[in-house]
Amino acid sequence: AVQRAIGERFDTSTAGEISLQGFSRPLRVWRISGAVAEPQSAGTRPFVGRKAELAQLRGLLETCRDQARGHFVHVRGEAGIGKTRLIEEFIRQAQTEGIPTHKALVLDFGTGKGQDAVRVLVGSLLGLEVSADAAARHDAAARATTDGYVDSEQLVHLNDLLDLAQPAELHTIYDAMDNAARLDGKRRT
Repeated sequence: AVQRAIGERFDTSTAGEISLQGFSRPLRVWRISGAVAEPQSAGTRPFVGRKAELAQLRGLLETCRDQARGHFVHVRGEAGIGKTRLIEEFIRQAQTEGIPTHKALVLDFGTGKGQDAVRVLVGSLLGLEVSADAAARHDAAARATTDGYVDSEQLVHLNDLLDLAQPAELHTIYDAMDNAARLDGKRRT
């Protein structure tokens, strides 16, 4: 069931079967080899149901447009109920209206290093792909500082969010922070 739920988002391969106590038959085991760069396009799958939820999201889209200000939406629910397809349709409609969107996937079973939802969203806001290398992430951090999106005092936290090594001049500052200060700084950045 889990493999079916994540199959469009991750490259998986069977790793055989295992016998577990309490199960009458062996269970198939799957190996995740990586994230799919672009899952199947929303345009190739029909949008069925979820009209009330989509109407709520459309209302938020209108608010964003009217106020020229973004909003955060957290959609959650059981696997397979249409969350991803709902968000794909919402993003398609937003893009049709020229409104930029950013998304991140939160998985119950964890993510790879640097791929948690907050880091993915920060990267997306900076125009980075999830697979961006350190040089691209460094360039994005430099642009964010130069363009005034991030104060130079926040650069230490942006580096942390982008999983970048701290330069020598910030390394001591970063090491002196306790975890609460680091979390607060990332939240403010």
